[in-house]
Amino acid sequence: DSLIRFLLTDLRQRLEPTGNLGAMDSVLERAVVHYREKLAAAGNSAGAALQLADVLVVKGDVIGVRGLGKEADVLYTEALALTEAARDAMPLDIPRGLRVVAAFQDRSEHRMAINDFPAALEDARKMLKEARRAGGLTSDAASGRANARAHRAVGNALGYLDQL
Repeated sequence: DSLIRFLLTDLRQRLEPTGNLGAMDSVLERAVVHYREKLAAAGNSAGAALQLADVLVVKGDVIGVRGLGKEADVLYTEALALTEAARDAMPLDIPRGLRVVAAFQDRSEHRMAINDFPAALEDARKMLKEARRAGGLTSDAASGRANARAHRAVGNALGYLDQL
C-alpha cells in the first residue's frame, strides 16, 4: 500500500511539470478501484478507509488542476467522510483526529481555488473545531500546528469574503 502511494506521488511529481496529467487518470482510477475493493474486503476497516481517502485526495488534486472542480469536490467530500468514520471508530486517537483536520484543509483549499469562498470558510471553521478537539486531547506540537493551520485557513477565507 505504501508502494502504491509512493508511485502515485512519484508519478504525479514527474507528470505535473509536463502538463500530462491525463496519463495519470488511468493510474488513479485503478488505484481508486483497488482501494475501494480493499476497503470492502477489510469490512470497512479504518485503516483501509484512510488509504482510500489518501488516493481520493490525490485524484481530487489532479482533476481539480485540470478544471474539474465539481468532480474534485465530490472526491474531497468522500475522503473527508472516510477520515471522519475512521476517527469516530477511535475518537481518542489523536492522529486520526488530525487526519480529519487535514481532510477539511484539503477541501477548504480546493474550494478556495474554485472561488467558493463561503464553502471554504465553512470548511475552515470545521477544521478549526476539529483542531481544537484534537488539541483538547493533547498539547503536542502536531496539534498546535493543526490549530495554527486552521486559524490561517479561517483568516484566509474571511479575507476573500472581505470579513476580516
